[in-house]
Amino acid sequence: MSEFVVLNKADYKSILPLDVVAFHYSDLGACGRPGVIIIITRDKRKYEIDYTELPREIVFSICPPFAAICQAAANDHPSPVGWMRLNLGLGNSLYLTSELRQNISVADLCPPEIYQRWVPMIIDALYRIENGIVLDVSIEDVRVTPNHIETLNDAISDYDDSLNTMEEQADAVL
Repeated sequence: MSEFVVLNKADYKSILPLDVVAFHYSDLGACGRPGVIIIITRDKRKYEIDYTELPREIVFSICPPFAAICQAAANDHPSPVGWMRLNLGLGNSLYLTSELRQNISVADLCPPEIYQRWVPMIIDALYRIENGIVLDVSIEDVRVTPNHIETLNDAISDYDDSLNTMEEQADAVL
């Protein structure tokens, strides 16, 4: 991960303030890299901090949205105002600004795929925003493919057949 600047207690002040647009947070028991926050800024710089090695106030000054998450941790990591959370599973969460979230599409990806691809997805979205290209994708977007519809129709047909069989068996008993 040489492309990431690893921040520590001695050098973090030189980069403040950061214009954080996305960050990946791993719980202490998470799969992957527990205790790590990966940050991407509007100028496409990438930073990494280990929140277990830094005092809380330093972590909060580097990544202010993380402070809101910690303050409401009892509510299963709610999204801070102006941010959206993508649960990547296994103790990993990705937080994006609402503006950024409107410029990436994750509808066709499962959490492990997002976990593996999120950094280039964010960088691409930042380039689109910078160049005035807006995808206008909302969190509620659901992409249904013909395969999804066929699978659903097959399941409904199988269910109907099962109901018909049970009705016939019930009629035969009566």
